[in-house]
Amino acid sequence: MIYSTKTIAAIALLLLLNQAGTTQTAFDLSAQLIARPELRSGYRTLPPPGAGIAFFTSQRTRLNAAFTNEYVKIGLSLQDVRVWGEEPQLADIASFGLHEGWAEVNLGKHTALKVGRQELVYDDQRLFGNNDWEGQGSSHDAAVLKIKYAKSAFHFGAAFNQASARLFGQSDPVGTYKALGWLWYNRKFAGEKFELSLYGITDAFPADVSLHRNTTFFRGTAGPMLHFTSGKFKASTTFFGQFGKDNSDANISAFLGAASFGYTVSNKFDITIGYDYISGNKALRTPATENHSFSTLYGSSHMFYGFMDYFLNLPKDTRSGGLQNAYLKWNISASPRTTIGLDAHYFLLANRVKTDENYLANYPLGLELDFTAIHRVNAFAKAQFGFSAMFGHSSLEALNKVSGGSADKPGIWGYIMLIVHPSLLKVEK
Repeated sequence: MIYSTKTIAAIALLLLLNQAGTTQTAFDLSAQLIARPELRSGYRTLPPPGAGIAFFTSQRTRLNAAFTNEYVKIGLSLQDVRVWGEEPQLADIASFGLHEGWAEVNLGKHTALKVGRQELVYDDQRLFGNNDWEGQGSSHDAAVLKIKYAKSAFHFGAAFNQASARLFGQSDPVGTYKALGWLWYNRKFAGEKFELSLYGITDAFPADVSLHRNTTFFRGTAGPMLHFTSGKFKASTTFFGQFGKDNSDANISAFLGAASFGYTVSNKFDITIGYDYISGNKALRTPATENHSFSTLYGSSHMFYGFMDYFLNLPKDTRSGGLQNAYLKWNISASPRTTIGLDAHYFLLANRVKTDENYLANYPLGLELDFTAIHRVNAFAKAQFGFSAMFGHSSLEALNKVSGGSADKPGIWGYIMLIVHPSLLKVEK
């Protein structure tokens, strides 16, 4: 008798699950494919005069596996990220990578320890997010101790990175932190109308090579986040302070403040208005020994500061000048399967900055409009369309001098995206 591959896999899994005895056990194997053709002429930076329009298709393919019983949870996510055509024909190029690979062990009724490569997603992803819009996404090699009682949760996490295994000394990682530690406390109260989160985060970086010192500098970030929901009304407020040292040995004194208010007009329409302020340095007034530029750490900035990602990397994208973001968002349920959104962002510098041409950029940066439409095709697939435009001011052009961007015409960006996420195999015992 000949069995199919799926049948053999199911039998093997049933035998594995049977070893758990009477323990409630589950295994889920799923896949994800995202294909996104994009048209770019002003994404991330204003278009230079005479620049051609970019067009390409990116793709992410993931295979996810999850195993759960009352003692342990195991998560595995393998992924391949590519642009169509970047890999030559008949070339033997290894491209699959590990996005997640972790185990969470129950230590007691209220306590668990999660260890391995994992996504760090907290609250609205302002400081910790998975950056799911990016093809590769974000994940961290870390250990997290989790404690949960009723409506309260507490996490203590830590990570320490090395570039390689060594016999002696340290090998500092490139492009990421040396060490990371965080405390997160979350509490729901008043009938779950209020949700409060408290953060305490520290990360460490090797000293900049220009200092010619083998040392590590620590940065701290702390503050509350409060959400309120009642009937048709919702509100959110956030304040984070940042302190310590940056990798150039400057003293950090920075902050981020944000507030938003939303109202559901009907079951098909809601509106949100908000304002973010990210502090920065003052041109010609902030000494080199001080740094007032707030870093948004490891959050999903694409969700907050415009879909065209002009301010994806703060403080770098404003030359440490800080950012003001005033926005208005509309969301419409056009049908049970289709939603439409329109976001308007007006960006300003928090402080005037000095550019390469000794020009102090004024505060206004530009107006960005983001249109999206999402249609659920079926239980396993959905299609998304987006179109955005950036109407930049001369200050944004000054910030874009390195790329030669011009504010004479708006930057545009559009895409069509297909997301397929089926469950391939699910077994429960």
